[in-house]
Amino acid sequence: MTASSLTRVTAGRSANDLGLAAGGVAVLAWGIGPLIVTSIDASTYTIVVWRLLLAVPIMVAVAKLTGGAVDRWMLRRAFGPGVLFGGSLLAAFASFKTTSIANATLIGAMIPVLVLLVAPKLFGEHVRPIQLGFSAVAMLGI
Repeated sequence: MTASSLTRVTAGRSANDLGLAAGGVAVLAWGIGPLIVTSIDASTYTIVVWRLLLAVPIMVAVAKLTGGAVDRWMLRRAFGPGVLFGGSLLAAFASFKTTSIANATLIGAMIPVLVLLVAPKLFGEHVRPIQLGFSAVAMLGI
């Protein structure tokens, strides 16, 4: 094994470890987020506005640190999805405040199955039988 191949293996592993750590933090945040939201006495709109105001500078900093850039073209392309994401946050946080966490989590857990049913018509994707089988198993688990 040469020094350059060893460096590539080590770099690949550290990038993989970083990805796993980031995924773990995201799952942890998604898991405790609803609990935090229900314990806050502020309105849903206030929570969403502050969440986005705090998140945007962090995301811009991460983009800059990783060599990315935020320009007008990117902002224009991201505006529509950003508005939809904000609406999604409003709906999710409102559901955490008005219903039980179990119900809100149940609804969120069913979204991938709904996407699987809608994606073939919207995007022309082919749904394989194994995907339908796993979706059925997931629905039984819910």
